[in-house]
Amino acid sequence: MICRPLLKRTLLLLPMCLSVAAQAETEEALDDRTGLPRWDVQAGDVRLRLVQRLPDQTRAFFLGRGFDAEQVDRIAGHCVLQTILYNDGHAPIELDMAEWSALVGDREIQPRLMSDWQQEWQDLGVADGPRIAFRWALFPNHQRFSPGDWNMGMTTWPATRGASLDVRIRWHAEGVSHELTVEGVRCP
Repeated sequence: MICRPLLKRTLLLLPMCLSVAAQAETEEALDDRTGLPRWDVQAGDVRLRLVQRLPDQTRAFFLGRGFDAEQVDRIAGHCVLQTILYNDGHAPIELDMAEWSALVGDREIQPRLMSDWQQEWQDLGVADGPRIAFRWALFPNHQRFSPGDWNMGMTTWPATRGASLDVRIRWHAEGVSHELTVEGVRCP
């Protein structure tokens, strides 16, 4: 019977087409260490925390790693968020930041990816030391989190000071795409 193999293949591929959007509530508080606003969301087995970084804080951090004033102004001109993601589940998760976005009013924006920054640094002739420090400071663009893993790093968003973002992240677990939204994130 020709239908049985077709049905079996369809059922095997179905999980790859599924997507789950979490309706999680965003909790806003002040970060214990910095006193800056932070936003926390948990959706299923994934927790995300975004912490506001002030432009001067970002400038000082990257000046201390060998960038010059003009270069750090390029970074600090973005909405920079300390991004911390936890996999509290029992299955690995995978993410690709190219699938992340944010709504700023009625406009959708993408985070500025590491590869874009590294190309800019190469074009400007930035030395290897600062470029390596930059790579280690940013949240990885591609990552696999085993159960219990977590990681942190900065994400950079092309949004102006004072903008409000609804940040949407996506990850994949066991063939299913998941996403959550952190609402009302404010750029300093």
